[in-house]
Amino acid sequence: MSVADLVEKVGLFISARGLTKMDTFSNTDPFAVLYIKDLKTGNFVKAGRTATVMDTQSPDFATQFILDYFFESVQEIAIKLFDKDGNSPEDRESAHELCGEVRFNLSTLMCSKSQSLTLPLKGGKSGGNVIVRAEAVSNCRDILHMNVVCSKLANKDGFFGKSDPFLRFLRVYEDGTWGLVHETAPIDNNLSPSFNCLHLPMVSICNGDLDRPVKIEVSLLYISTLLFMHRFYFTYYFFLFSKDLGS
Repeated sequence: MSVADLVEKVGLFISARGLTKMDTFSNTDPFAVLYIKDLKTGNFVKAGRTATVMDTQSPDFATQFILDYFFESVQEIAIKLFDKDGNSPEDRESAHELCGEVRFNLSTLMCSKSQSLTLPLKGGKSGGNVIVRAEAVSNCRDILHMNVVCSKLANKDGFFGKSDPFLRFLRVYEDGTWGLVHETAPIDNNLSPSFNCLHLPMVSICNGDLDRPVKIEVSLLYISTLLFMHRFYFTYYFFLFSKDLGS
């Protein structure tokens, strides 16, 4: 067996639940940073970070971390959650308040049931759990190009404004749960928004599986609460042969 047979690409997605409210007058604005332990130096090296999810204690991060999984090696992973502080850039972790961190071996995650771990945060000012999901990444390089047009959405902002909708793309896992894999920016003050020219890597959306269900949620934030205005489901295979997914 060659060295190439002992390694594969895996994708990790991160969520958190039940974070402690870190700010006095608003919810937490969390982001996550992933580190891999260097076997030679024993130090943790930053592999990447997510975008900040504003105003929530139960974030789903759409960032997918692609890692090399070596079957016969011990690869220790650390994930730290931070509460974003004002306008400071996320790459300056010292400028933000540490919610806590979790550590685990990548092999433990890959060999766990449904390739998922739920771990309690430690070492920071927040309680709650981090959920990590993993999946072997396919070699699919296809890009899904699509437009999503909404019409006459309900206005949740009352008399003084209009809703600011955005789209959330979720894919289903083997255990039947759904995980966020992409999120668009909101379109402000628009009840008939058009989300045009979306270019979505198929490896992120459905891992190259043409029959894997994907869910799109038309969402908005209302008083720190995530609301789902509409949702619909499709597979890439169905999308190829359908001119209109419906409304």
